[in-house]
Amino acid sequence: MTALPLDGLAALVALATVGSFTPGPNTMLALATGVRFGWRRVGPHALGVAVGLAAMLTFAATTAAANYAWAAVGSSLQAWLAVGRRRAWFDRGMGVALAASALAMLR
Repeated sequence: MTALPLDGLAALVALATVGSFTPGPNTMLALATGVRFGWRRVGPHALGVAVGLAAMLTFAATTAAANYAWAAVGSSLQAWLAVGRRRAWFDRGMGVALAASALAMLR
């Protein structure tokens, strides 16, 4: 697997920072649960939020790195198909016709 490039790493750090400090729905739900049922009962929820954020960041990092690998695979496939199509075009006699017309133009 390829390494995460610098711009991808910067985006991942920004996602981690915003996801950790922004009061989103998980933070509001944990706050409401803590106020209503006490802080002892909100512990598993807060742990689940932390594990979920870590899983989300891991998934984002691996898919960003895998995206570059899939781009290389796709480019290789396109090049292979282009070479195969060009060979098939010349195998059907088009190359001979093209060469003959070029020679006729030179005379």
